[in-house]
Amino acid sequence: MGLKDIENIENYIVVYSTQDFTKLDVVYTEGIKYNDKIYYTLSSLQSEIGEEN
Repeated sequence: MGLKDIENIENYIVVYSTQDFTKLDVVYTEGIKYNDKIYYTLSSLQSEIGEEN
């Protein structure tokens, strides 16, 4: 899946470090509900899923 496959791309923001451009995260402005919590960044959702495995 790439950006061209996302229907509502205006709901996504890419945040990155302007100092070295190595740290970035994807923010979904509407949030993703998972296990009764709402996650707005891809990294926080990945951390939550990783802790369960």
